Amino acid sequence: GEAYTKGSFEAVSALCEPSSVPPEAAAAAKAYAARGSYVLALALRSIEHESIHGDHAALVKMERHEIELPGRFEFLGLILFQCVQPTIRPAIAR
Repeated sequence: GEAYTKGSFEAVSALCEPSSVPPEAAAAAKAYAARGSYVLALALRSIEHESIHGDHAALVKMERHEIELPGRFEFLGLILFQCVQPTIRPAIAR
């Protein structure tokens, strides 16, 4: 099975195999955020566990702490949301 996770760059990259995170990703996430974008990082983990054996129901029953283990995810990239309302940017800056 597969599990995806999303969140801040810092939180997601901590779960990823270091070699899967591009060296420029942290600077890019920070730069996009400084320009007013809401930035999420996305990662994937393939789960091959003895107790699952391809059983989707068993995968769904796994606890979060069993899935989100440091170094087990592959960094997929950044998702950017651009704020279109001018009143939103000052609120984000705070």
